[in-house]
Amino acid sequence: MTHPTLFLRRTGQGRPVVFLGGCPTPWDVLAPFAAAISSTHEAIEVALPGYGASPQLPGRYTLDAARAAVETALLEAGVRECAVVGFSGGAYRALSLALGGRVSVTGVFSLSGFAALTAEESESFHQFASALRAGQDLRALAAPRFLSAAFAAAHPEAVRAVEDWLTAAPGEVIAGELDAFADAPDLTPALASLRVPVIARVGSADAATPLPHSEAIVTACPDARLEGVAGAGHALVYEDVEGTIASLRRLLAR
Repeated sequence: MTHPTLFLRRTGQGRPVVFLGGCPTPWDVLAPFAAAISSTHEAIEVALPGYGASPQLPGRYTLDAARAAVETALLEAGVRECAVVGFSGGAYRALSLALGGRVSVTGVFSLSGFAALTAEESESFHQFASALRAGQDLRALAAPRFLSAAFAAAHPEAVRAVEDWLTAAPGEVIAGELDAFADAPDLTPALASLRVPVIARVGSADAATPLPHSEAIVTACPDARLEGVAGAGHALVYEDVEGTIASLRRLLAR
């Protein structure tokens, strides 16, 4: 299968660290963390298929095809070994990349992540996908899902930002991603084979991927640490920037 050529933004020098955003988020949602580590590492921000300057996948969207496109882009760029930072659905992608083996992953930083969805969550993803295809305006759902109530009340600019996540890619791309995640296999049993350090950092008030998802990742991985952020919601990219940067630096220093 021919994979689309994905856009990579590369900054800094040193051991590579790959950044994978969520579904949906702007392709460069992790830019503050990439900038923070670029003095010691090469930061590689990936525009996933259909986001930013990256073309869409041909045919039906599948996570396997998206992972293969990321792997191909990295290998073609000469990146054969890297740490991976994944936010939300990007954390699932990071774990899948580590399990895939085409690129050697030296560590995984899961930010508000998951390795599997519950049946209820899968159904809600399918429902969101259907609503997007029907042209429904879902912006009002963004802040309660992605931000803690206290942070949303104090930061209206963050509310506008997460509302804009829903237009970060064409609606059909986001709907296809949501359906793919809803039907995605449970990675948890395979995580026992990972022999790399894993950090799972999550807000205690995360409504999108609640704490048990990160707990399950940590329980399954041989070398993993759970980090809870008291009072924070899903979007640690806004609610916990400095704490997340410090945690990421600790992982990369191992």
